[in-house]
Amino acid sequence: MLYNHTHYRFLLALVALISLLPKVIRFVNHSDDWLQPTDDIVNAEFKIKPNI
Repeated sequence: MLYNHTHYRFLLALVALISLLPKVIRFVNHSDDWLQPTDDIVNAEFKIKPNI
């Protein structure tokens, strides 16, 4: 006997949409402010000389 899997496909698509929705919202609202470096590194004073 063959079953019609249309309902299961719809349920699977609904679960996938619900699970991906928070990821999409985080991606859209993501801020790139952390990529901009501050200028404080120029004025930094080290306690010991770095070995570079």
